[in-house]
Amino acid sequence: MIDSELLPILVTYNNDVKVIIDNNCIVCHNNPPVNGANTSMLTYTDVKNRVQNNNLISKISGNGPGALMPLGGAQLPQSLINLIIQWEADGFVESVSYTHLTLPTITE
Repeated sequence: MIDSELLPILVTYNNDVKVIIDNNCIVCHNNPPVNGANTSMLTYTDVKNRVQNNNLISKISGNGPGALMPLGGAQLPQSLINLIIQWEADGFVESVSYTHLTLPTITE
């Protein structure tokens, strides 16, 4: 179950997911991959493909298939796993531009 009170309104790769991957995955999932990793996770497309096609959420949640990721490390905190789950649910948004955001005018 996802505790929506702890999640941003919209989870994006650039604001939320990239830092998780950079801090926990690219030590092995670099380019080229090392330590037995078979794919890179350096880009938005790489990570999106791992979620869609390589069971990334199951692997970081400890539900297999394959070994718990990060390999040889502690399981990620559930709050970080929830961000990646929500990123998928939100449609794999890469980034959000606020250039067209209109703020209300405050009058006194």
